[in-house]
Amino acid sequence: FEDCIGLVHLRGSLFDTVPAGGMLSVPMSVTALEPYLGDLDLASVNAPELTVVSGPDAALDDLATRLQAEGIETQRIAIDIAAHSRMLEPILARFRAYLASIPLHPPRLPIISNRTGQALTADQATSPDYWTQHLRGTVMFADCVSTLAENTNRIWIEVGPGKALSSLTRMHGAVPPQQVLAVLRHPEEDIADDLYHMGLLGRIWALGGQFDWAQIWGEARRNRVPLPSYPFDRREYFIAPAAPSAQTATALPARIEAVADMGTRIGWVPRSAEIEFDVDVDLDEAPAETWLIFADQDGIAAPVVARMRASGHKVIEVQAGDTFRRRTDSTYTLPTERGREGYDQLIQDLVHRGTVPTRIAHFWLASGEERFRPGSSAFQAHVEQGFYSLMFLGQAIGAEGLTGPIHMTVVTAGAAQVRDEDLRWPEKAMIAGPARVIPHEIAGLTVSTLDIEPVMRRRGGHPDLVQPLLEELFAAPGNAIAALRGGKRLEQRLRPQPLTQDPELPHGAAWVITGGFGGIGQSVAEALIQRTGAKIAL
Repeated sequence: FEDCIGLVHLRGSLFDTVPAGGMLSVPMSVTALEPYLGDLDLASVNAPELTVVSGPDAALDDLATRLQAEGIETQRIAIDIAAHSRMLEPILARFRAYLASIPLHPPRLPIISNRTGQALTADQATSPDYWTQHLRGTVMFADCVSTLAENTNRIWIEVGPGKALSSLTRMHGAVPPQQVLAVLRHPEEDIADDLYHMGLLGRIWALGGQFDWAQIWGEARRNRVPLPSYPFDRREYFIAPAAPSAQTATALPARIEAVADMGTRIGWVPRSAEIEFDVDVDLDEAPAETWLIFADQDGIAAPVVARMRASGHKVIEVQAGDTFRRRTDSTYTLPTERGREGYDQLIQDLVHRGTVPTRIAHFWLASGEERFRPGSSAFQAHVEQGFYSLMFLGQAIGAEGLTGPIHMTVVTAGAAQVRDEDLRWPEKAMIAGPARVIPHEIAGLTVSTLDIEPVMRRRGGHPDLVQPLLEELFAAPGNAIAALRGGKRLEQRLRPQPLTQDPELPHGAAWVITGGFGGIGQSVAEALIQRTGAKIAL
């Protein structure tokens, strides 16, 4: 075990000495991709039509641009190391020397080598050269799956957080998808861990798996119990109302007597950001703030951060990554796929260091491109980095008892529908939920949103966006809903909409009414039946 810990520590230390690079996921076969590689290396073959290349950032950007011009969408992997590439060669000698200094043993359990795609041999397992090439060479994950898939009754179980490997395995045509299972639930699955675990055992059992039930039940007794075990006597229990709050209640809106006057519609009106200085010349005179900025991968936030730092503002930058890590005093990585955990660690570390933010800027949905990890989807990435990111961030702030004042600005692209335009990414629009609710649940925290027109990543960035973004970030705190369209800032307003006539409803249609057993639901159901002869499911 100590040798293993030493190897992992050495690997991390050596990686810190490697020049910055990265990895790019490409939906192409090895044969189709090879002519494009140039100075890049083939890092892994994850599926017949899914590969990963590794190398310097500039070369990766050039490859992504070339493929995009040919209609092939790539995905940058959130890692700053060019793993499994020639950039690791300067560290291989030290890595091999450590391997040669520790005892290596043949495997006691069958292992498939991701260097060959075949069973790991005793000679390979005890060879320092093999494990050195394991660090440098191409990962043949697809070949490993092909070898294991020769047994059609095999049950595939992913051990560890996430479901990325399960998704890659299902891409193999010889693997029945229903036989691929993940031992841990996804962070966004709303299910208790023990319930998920028992469901997993049931699925394994249904596929022919066997268990030592004594290990599962332990000393707990399991008895057969006839149900129901009590009479349904419909007894009522009165719950006394809570004592009235001593806090002065906010005045309620005036009652609208006429139903025809109750309608509203969303409108957008031109309005400048409420800012009291010129960000082009007076940014260094702005009040001192501690900024926490969730930076996007396409460089929308980068020039804004650079301007703020050049003007003397304290900026702490957070990027999406594989693990939670404080890379420097002013940069963090945070794993969005692991739920609230990373956000709690981030806020706790900021509090411990005495760098609690007074302003937050969230740019993770500002990209005009779809970026996601292999095995995931753009939809999943947008939800994780939008709705759940804001929700977990708000929960982490609330858990630390931070009472502000803190103002958060959420910058998105394609998340708002202005006038008659199409809504590009409806899942991004889900940020409206936490953005509107958080200020009501956490005292002293305000949230405003700004939606920009989707733009593609390009060399030189988008300098035309820097000024309006700075004006939005430094504007007076509030809960504005704004959008930038054609260089003009618009704010959302509710306008009166007279209800001049009853809506035209289809005759005899089928309706599902959720919450239909309440008074309102039953009233709506009765009205639909009487007016249109509707078929109702409550």
